[in-house]
Order: sequence, then structure tokens, then C-alpha cells
Amino acid sequence: MVASNARAILNKESEMLDKLVQAASAFAQQAAAGTEADVFKAWVQELQGHRDANSDLIGKADAEFERELNEEIKVLERMRASITGNTAIDQYWKDNIGEDIAISKKLL
Repeated sequence: MVASNARAILNKESEMLDKLVQAASAFAQQAAAGTEADVFKAWVQELQGHRDANSDLIGKADAEFERELNEEIKVLERMRASITGNTAIDQYWKDNIGEDIAISKKLL
């Protein structure tokens, strides 16, 4: 079951992501060519992808919203399970993905 405020939350998140896309795009345009520009362009792509995924979910009927978000949760769970190390960066990504899973589940 989709949380009653799930679409409103995703809309707010998308507003934030739009601002971040604009900021990252400005950095990318100001950056010198090469690696510096590539870093900011990668952020633009990541943020836009997240925003676009939100927009897609927002436009879905509840049953499709729930199905697609559950599929995303499964992908995230597989990603988290694939991190088998114990370094600080391993733990960072496990925690980061784990938080994304928890938040996604709250939208259902």
C-alpha cells in the first residue's frame, strides 16, 4: 500500500533535486575540461536520474507505484548485500544504501 503522502514527499525531493541539478550544472559549466568537468557532469546525471525516477513513480497508479518501488528496493538490497568488505567506505555505502531502503519502505 502506498503511503498517503508518498507523492508529496517525492515532489518535495524532486524540487530539491532540481536545485542540486542546477548547482551541479553550473559547476560543470565553469569547470575546466577533463576530469573536473567529468566529476560535475556525473553528479548532474546522478541527480537527474534520481529526479526522473521520482517523476516516473509520482505518475503511476498506486498498484504500479508499489510494484516499481518494491523492485527498486530489491535492487538496493542486492547492492547492499554485494558489499562484503569492512572498510570505512564499505560501511558508508552499506549504511547509505540501507537508509535508502528504509526510506523507500516508508513510502509504501
